[in-house]
Amino acid sequence: MPEAAPASPAHPVLIVGAGPVGLALAGDLAQRNVASYVIERSDGAIEQPRMDMVGIRTMEYARKWGIVRDVETSPYPRDYPQDNVYVTSLTGYELGRERMPSMGSDRPPATSPQKRERCPQDMFDPILQRWARSSPCVTLRYRCELVALEQDDDRVVATVRDHERGTTETLTASYLVGCDGAASRVRELVGIPMSGPSVLTNTTNIIFRDPDLPQRHDKGLCYRFIVIGTEGTWATVVAINGGDRWRMSIVRSPEGGLSHDDIAAHIRRAVGVDFPFEILSVTNWKRRELVAGRYSEGRVFLAGDSAHAMSPTGGFGMNTGIIDAVNLGWKLQAVLDGWGGETLLDSYEIEQRPVVDRNARASTHNFDLWVGVKEMCAHVMDDTLEGERARHGTTPVTILGVTACLSDPSHRSVPIRSAACCGRLSCCAPVPRSSGAKSPTMSCTTRKIRPLLKRYDGSRTSVCWR
Repeated sequence: MPEAAPASPAHPVLIVGAGPVGLALAGDLAQRNVASYVIERSDGAIEQPRMDMVGIRTMEYARKWGIVRDVETSPYPRDYPQDNVYVTSLTGYELGRERMPSMGSDRPPATSPQKRERCPQDMFDPILQRWARSSPCVTLRYRCELVALEQDDDRVVATVRDHERGTTETLTASYLVGCDGAASRVRELVGIPMSGPSVLTNTTNIIFRDPDLPQRHDKGLCYRFIVIGTEGTWATVVAINGGDRWRMSIVRSPEGGLSHDDIAAHIRRAVGVDFPFEILSVTNWKRRELVAGRYSEGRVFLAGDSAHAMSPTGGFGMNTGIIDAVNLGWKLQAVLDGWGGETLLDSYEIEQRPVVDRNARASTHNFDLWVGVKEMCAHVMDDTLEGERARHGTTPVTILGVTACLSDPSHRSVPIRSAACCGRLSCCAPVPRSSGAKSPTMSCTTRKIRPLLKRYDGSRTSVCWR
């Protein structure tokens, strides 16, 4: 008897990973009336938000998906100032300030109906999850892990383990998309290598709680403090929810992480005083610039961090992944519905790789500038004339992609250059202060902005000058 033909795949698309990229792909496919089956090995809880900025291009997609209002009304306070403040500690010297509007007062650029939004991952993922689950086209299962996969010319066969039920089962799909992060199991199973600098630095992220932190210093509310010592930039403190929780990132931490006592000491050093706080979670991670050797293998595709890992300096990571999802989503629909040509899916990598390569390089460049101030900081903590000159004299300060030469003692205006600034850069120059005051009063002079080119995420790359 002739051998029976294999059964048709049970699912058009199997998505491995239910982070923002996997959920965005599932929801986007659902809008195209394409069913997807999504598995996620975790329970979906976010203890450490890995992203907190939804870029302009992602917001344009959110507009198409009908969830803009959900992002805009997320719990992050709309009136919370978004300044970046460069300090020796929160109670120490203020070296400079990049003034940024709150989300409520910001306005879209001339090139888009949308603007970027502050919406950390523990607020953004639930929005995407509700949206995806609202469609009958999406099946979403947590605590379900990919164990193995095989494929032929017609389908992908995945073996998955359900940790909730303690069972193992087989799922079949026409296509599988790995959205399972930098340590992608999908990428490992199909043998796709990553290339690029393996480790830029080891970093420790700490979420700690202190509702009274803004009252412990004189710098006012801001989104991010960049903390600089004699070793250069060594930490940041971010208002991760605009309330009582803060994310501290310790740059160049030991590979094995830090002890609880060491972490507590670093928090006190960054703030500059001893104070009560609660450490909620600690994550050790490696900052990388890696790109997949190829974005697909047969019927298996990679998207998001499984295809590219980049430093978060610039906010490119998740937003680049969302572009992956949308690019791949309509092409999967075209092929599944029969109107896409045989080579359409090949264009996914052709179109996305230049975007990914550029954004990965830009992220590393931003990081290199951010930490490349060590040689300027030998005397930044000194309460001497030399220390004063190091903090506010003719010494340039190079952080977060901004090269700024602050005012000299005569308070002449001096140039600011930015390889990749936001278009709203301000330079803070010191004005005369009373004798004995520790933190100088800062006056901001808005620089003219010359648009140079558009970033792939829809924001602007600019050159700033007097």
